[in-house]
Amino acid sequence: MASEAATRENYIDPALKAAYWQPSNIIREYYFTDYLIKNGVTNNLALIEIKKPSSTLLNKTAYRGSFYCASTELTGSVTQILDQCYQLQQNIASIKNNNRIYDIESYAVHCILIIGTMPYGEDERKSFEVYRRNSKNVQIITFDELLLKLKQLHGFLNDSDAN
Repeated sequence: MASEAATRENYIDPALKAAYWQPSNIIREYYFTDYLIKNGVTNNLALIEIKKPSSTLLNKTAYRGSFYCASTELTGSVTQILDQCYQLQQNIASIKNNNRIYDIESYAVHCILIIGTMPYGEDERKSFEVYRRNSKNVQIITFDELLLKLKQLHGFLNDSDAN
């Protein structure tokens, strides 16, 4: 089982590099979050919280019928990144002054949670999808989805180079 640091190094850093994020716009492990990323055009910030691929997304048994509830690990992670967003917005002025980083903004902070892998069963997938699509302030991405996006981006970039 990989640590969060190894997960960042092996999966997230290459994904950010592949997506052409500038190193100057990425701050790793900034006080309270795994990544604090600045949009290079608007200077608006995004928070990325990374858990483990082995993180449990749903409870093991169905709640009612064929519907599964989100796990404590997932709901706790969502709550964690929402609190990080709150702390960032409350302290943006002092963060700017104390770190002499004046070109950052917290207009509408984008919160991204990378956690677990997609459940296998149809009922579990439906339950997870219902939960995450109704988590309006946090974008939840699984590691297998992230890997697929990276492969698609890699294919696109290779095809673009050939033309």
